[in-house]
Amino acid sequence: MISAAVQGLGIALETVRFAEDEITAGHLVRLGDGRFKSILRHMHFVTYRARQKSAIKITIFRDWLLSAADCAKVVHTSRKP
Repeated sequence: MISAAVQGLGIALETVRFAEDEITAGHLVRLGDGRFKSILRHMHFVTYRARQKSAIKITIFRDWLLSAADCAKVVHTSRKP
């Protein structure tokens, strides 16, 4: 999945530990520009080619995912005892 994202074939939803080299090399970028805290084992990140950051298909998916994450955060928070 990561190599497909590097090749520009789509977006990867993967753990940092699997995409670390590609992110460090600048081949992929993380969703949220540091907005999300990294947890190496239990969290996933959407990655895509840096040069496609403004592509309409990327921005639509990214905006939808961020919106869904914000909604999930609100629902999860409201369920706490």
